[in-house]
Formats: sequence, structure tokens, C-alpha cells
Amino acid sequence: MAFVFLVYRPQIEDALSEVEALHLDILEFAGIRFSEKAISERNSNGKPLVWVPKEEVLRVRLLWTTESKHPILQTLFGLVVMCLGGLAVRLVLHGPGGRFSLYSVGMMALVPVGGYIIYKALHRRPVLYILTRLKHQRLVFETNADLYAIVEFVEEA
Repeated sequence: MAFVFLVYRPQIEDALSEVEALHLDILEFAGIRFSEKAISERNSNGKPLVWVPKEEVLRVRLLWTTESKHPILQTLFGLVVMCLGGLAVRLVLHGPGGRFSLYSVGMMALVPVGGYIIYKALHRRPVLYILTRLKHQRLVFETNADLYAIVEFVEEA
């Protein structure tokens, strides 16, 4: 009997969230939910990642900015990772006797990894910036969301 409960539990949670949506004033789009109690960012399963109570909110702004909280540090880290991979490429191509090992191949894989880290650090997208008394939160919209639809959603909320 417990197995049946575990199998159907996500369906029960979905039904409960639908009932909650019927009874509360909830607006949700691209992973961001405005409810009577809070503003939250949710993952693809509907679980809250960031939750900010509405009574603590001082200001909400929609920004077109980097997803990363610290883009300069993340870019520097990506450059370091890329340079380590570049050293391995140089060692394989111009090293003593052209030594080739599995470590060198693994190190060469750091070049695209570092490039991806830099790309994610500098990639700009719509972010909901929420200022509270104690801190600020950045709620990131899903990647496939249309910018004009996001603006309409935030204006409605």
C-alpha cells in the first residue's frame, strides 16, 4: 500500500497545487510565481528554489542582466580553467617528444568547459530583482520565455 502512495504522490501534489490556485490569487509564468503570500522562483518540478514573503518586499524590478551573481569572478574562474586546458594542448602539440596520455586528453577537455563557464557568466537574460529590508534576491526566468510575455506578466502582477 505504501508503494501505491509513493507512485501517486506527485499527482496528489499537482492536484493540491491546482486547488491552491483556485482558492488563492496566483499568477505564474516561466518559473516565477506571484501569490498572496510570496514571490517565488520554481524549478521544472514546481518546487520553490527561492521564496520571498510579500510583507518583506520593498521593491520589485525587472532587469536585463547576467544570470550570475558574480560575473567577474566567474569569468576569471572560466579563464583559469581554459588556460589549464590550453597548457595541456600546448604540451601535447609541442611537448618533449609529443607525449600523449589520458591526463592530457582530460586536461584538453577543460578548454570547452572554461568557455562554457565564461558564456554562462556573461549571458544576459531577464531577472526579477527583489529588494527586501535585509537582502536582495534574484529570481531568474526560464530560458525559453519570451521577453515581451515576461514584461506583460510582471506588469500584470
